[in-house]
Amino acid sequence: MSIVFFQKYEIKNFNNYTFIEFYGDIDDSVCPNYKESISTLIKENRTKDIVLDFKNVTFIDSSGIGFILGRYNQVKTNRKKLYVSNTNEHIKKLFKISGIYTIIKEFEGERIGAKWQIN
Repeated sequence: MSIVFFQKYEIKNFNNYTFIEFYGDIDDSVCPNYKESISTLIKENRTKDIVLDFKNVTFIDSSGIGFILGRYNQVKTNRKKLYVSNTNEHIKKLFKISGIYTIIKEFEGERIGAKWQIN
């Protein structure tokens, strides 16, 4: 018997940004589905920068790192920017060790309820 877990994300557009808010774990069980759906979103959305919001993420493994780097390359090809936001201490440490912070910047803004305040 196999159990399939479906992770959730929400997409919100605000000003010149598309925010993708993830929930739960970002690991090898969800990355193939995320890759397919988010890649399509990026292809169709060539006018806005992308912010990956990790406020509600509990865990990221190496598949998640690969997923993020793949989206970075895709966004970069479109001459847009990819940002990360709301990383907890575990994710910050992982992003530092993996080198993600050398190519992807932390988003300068904060979420207030359902809205974003751009700094």
